[in-house]
Amino acid sequence: MVHALDPTTGEQRWEWSVEAELGGSAVIEDGMCIVTTVSLDHVAVHALDAATGTKQWSFPVNDGWLHNSPTIYDGAVYLSSGRQQLAAVALNDGSVRWRAPTQADDTRPVVDAYRGLVYVGHPRGVEAFDLNDDGTRVWDFVTTEPGTANEDFLGVLDEPVVLPDQVAVRTHDTSDSSLGDVGNCYGVDPETGSKVWKLSGGRPASSIIGAGGQIILRRAESTADIDFISGVEPGTGSLVAVQPDGSVAWERQGLWKPLSVGTNRLLAYRSSLSTRSGGFEIASFSA
Repeated sequence: MVHALDPTTGEQRWEWSVEAELGGSAVIEDGMCIVTTVSLDHVAVHALDAATGTKQWSFPVNDGWLHNSPTIYDGAVYLSSGRQQLAAVALNDGSVRWRAPTQADDTRPVVDAYRGLVYVGHPRGVEAFDLNDDGTRVWDFVTTEPGTANEDFLGVLDEPVVLPDQVAVRTHDTSDSSLGDVGNCYGVDPETGSKVWKLSGGRPASSIIGAGGQIILRRAESTADIDFISGVEPGTGSLVAVQPDGSVAWERQGLWKPLSVGTNRLLAYRSSLSTRSGGFEIASFSA
């Protein structure tokens, strides 16, 4: 069931009931509230009137799955079906604009408004598709070459970060065990899909966030600093800002991970290293 609450009073404005499990978060744009259902017999995208909760349309995902919320941009809803299909449907009526085959399975599409592209990560890299054409694939940045053993697979599970001049991606272990290499971080040319830089001086130990023309992430000095099972990261590490050429603009020692960036401020957090259920600290720094 979907509930809409008054942001001032918390009173319920409307509710929408459906006999299926809801998936992901609701996405609101241009007076529409987009939600997904993920029950085995009811995998679909639904558009509700954001003011009243009245259903406007539904788009069934036949023989597919929806692991993430769709992305809305410029009157279109972009979704990855979980069956190697990327689709764009019209926000106003749910009609299909285009479908494209993809290697992606369960990553959320990311729109690049600078260049009219949409990115989806997959178990061996990240693909770029044309927003405004018929969904033509423009390039594929490969992070695992064909013929690589499964235990050495590295792919893109996090959403790529769109910057004015490039795209930053972080790779993860996408092998069946998910206990192998911790991956790396790259800057990618959005016009060609070629590598511009690779993170130096360590490995990524957090998600990456964009901050103007650079990215911020926690960098561990070695894979020994990352515990695959517990997620606890002992040892050394630092919070770094990486510029478009791959050089480090600044570095702050400590096990901080970035949360978000505002006007000249960075919000970061760190957890206790003594126990998994230890303390949790949030701080704000000058960015």
